[in-house]
Amino acid sequence: MAVNVEEIVSINGKEMPLKDVPYPARAMFGYGHPAVYKQEGREVQPGDWPHTPETCQRADEGHGEWINGGTTLVCPGCGLDCT
Repeated sequence: MAVNVEEIVSINGKEMPLKDVPYPARAMFGYGHPAVYKQEGREVQPGDWPHTPETCQRADEGHGEWINGGTTLVCPGCGLDCT
């Protein structure tokens, strides 16, 4: 499910568009995977993904896509390995 990056959210008591949320906090709102992406061993699996981890607009954490014969769980928006 895609998120609206223009949506106004509140973070630390400040209202701002989701696209302006500080980079490390974006994943809390389902916009990108910055915290996970920078962890060692988290790589994007080859494929035709609509987004990169930094700009992924999937907000359905926990609903990954199993690929490689059911051995690798990835984000269906960007292919980030979440196994």
